[in-house]
Amino acid sequence: MSLCTATTAPSLLANQTPTDVAREKIIIFSRQGDAQLQQAISQLDALYQRTNDRKVRDDLIALYLRSGQSAKALQVCPECSPSQLSESELENLGKAARNEKQFERSYALYEQLAKKFPNNQNGWLGTALVATELKRYPAAKNALANYKKRFGQNGGFKDAQNYFLDASEADMAKLGRWQSMLEKDPKNADLVRNLYRLASKYNMRPLQEN
Repeated sequence: MSLCTATTAPSLLANQTPTDVAREKIIIFSRQGDAQLQQAISQLDALYQRTNDRKVRDDLIALYLRSGQSAKALQVCPECSPSQLSESELENLGKAARNEKQFERSYALYEQLAKKFPNNQNGWLGTALVATELKRYPAAKNALANYKKRFGQNGGFKDAQNYFLDASEADMAKLGRWQSMLEKDPKNADLVRNLYRLASKYNMRPLQEN
């Protein structure tokens, strides 16, 4: 998110425009509670309509997403192409579009984020997840490979990889992988349920209790 900090160095204040000052005051106000957040959104929207300032737009999108209004975030600049957006705008709008099940739009935003800002982990993760949802499995696999190369096999990678494999693997491969996962995490109720359902589909013997 491109939210401003509550304090700014005096040397920077001297270089701020009136729009910057107004924007920062609104952002500080937005942190005081839910009611203030909604008021801040209205104030920031009015400021954006007056100024068409890119930093204001960036923060307006972030506040909409923070308040759970993904559809509103997507309406801030519908004419903006991904190449015109900042790093935080690409990330926030990619998430907003996915929340609204606008997968093609989400994919374009995350793809641009990964391309333009390759050190942003969410660009690669978002691309992998949305490509999976669009059944573009080679693209998802490529995004996961790029993520692994840059950031390793952390929790985010493992979750995204499992999501991809759950969607793309053949059932028998999935059964074997889930069984191996269950051996490492025997108390995972969701995994037990999914494994049982898939095994039942093929009239296979249910899991044996330890």
